Amino acid sequence: MATGEGERLSEIAVAALRRAGLRGILQAGAARIAADEDDMLTADEVPHALLSPRLAAVVHHAGAGTTAVAVPVTADQRF
Repeated sequence: MATGEGERLSEIAVAALRRAGLRGILQAGAARIAADEDDMLTADEVPHALLSPRLAAVVHHAGAGTTAVAVPVTADQRF
């Protein structure tokens, strides 16, 4: 949800996945997050209900359409 920071957020996501020794699927979204790596996949639209149960962990913006439990990280997300 941080438009205009796609490059920085992409670097953070890839570094975190590498440090954990994991592969990743990055959804581009408004920030235009992307990774051009052999073990990283960038997707535009993702069917969350189909994909999420097949993943070890999911980190996303916590929108009402895909959220069961959310951890707030910015001011308005607590509400």
